[in-house]
Amino acid sequence: MARVSLSTAWDESRAILARDGRLLVAVALALIVLPTVIVGLVVPTAGGERETYHRLLQAAGGLIGLIGQLALVRLVIGPPTTVGAAISHGARRFPSLLGAIILLVLMFLLMVIPVVLILAFTGSADLTNPSRAATGASAGLILLMLIAILAISARFMVSTAVAGAEAVGPLAILKRSWSVTRGHYWKLLGLLLLLLVVAIVIMAAAAALGGVLGAIIDPDLEPMSLGALVTALFTGVGQGVFAVLSAVMVTRIYLQLAGAAGGPSREAEVTVPHSGT
Repeated sequence: MARVSLSTAWDESRAILARDGRLLVAVALALIVLPTVIVGLVVPTAGGERETYHRLLQAAGGLIGLIGQLALVRLVIGPPTTVGAAISHGARRFPSLLGAIILLVLMFLLMVIPVVLILAFTGSADLTNPSRAATGASAGLILLMLIAILAISARFMVSTAVAGAEAVGPLAILKRSWSVTRGHYWKLLGLLLLLLVVAIVIMAAAAALGGVLGAIIDPDLEPMSLGALVTALFTGVGQGVFAVLSAVMVTRIYLQLAGAAGGPSREAEVTVPHSGT
């Protein structure tokens, strides 16, 4: 069983950020920050009615971000390559990662359906008006469901790294993630919770600063306005910073789990050996 050291992964992450920071930032700017800024400029507010093209634009931004994540994984794993080659690699591995995410979402939906049925038949929550806060037993049931999903997610947190490192399909990505994380659950759950806290702090700070400046420039925060641009820039930078930090850290953890903490020594579609599909 591979030994997992969060401190070692952090030390390696700092070294990678110092050495390849410019490459990582370039990928993040192109595939995470820029799409986020474009979406935020066109759709500056989180609430309210959305046009179909708004939703499509947001979905497209999210999908481009997945390619960015895969490109970051490629840069972290090595061997050294260019930003363009890393992005091309991310685009090639994107369908497999998307398929894995769809399978994972379907699995979580199967977990959610019984809860929804219980809430519907007991009448403990108004499912026709999701904006109304759940109370009492229904709130507790929803909380338990969310905790269960979070707990299971720890076993799949290296899925993106697997997709970027190994030439396997969607189901094999999930199987591989489940396999390599066996025996290290509590450390990975702790890392997942830590990353969630970091994400909340970074995004809250970005939203606060961007929101204040954006509101000063344009109180109504109209689409395509300077205020919307400023707000979107802060949001995009916040997402980009977290994406880089989390991608580097989780990928280094994956390499430890895969027994290849030093990284592969050759350029290949399958960059880390594995058994089975």
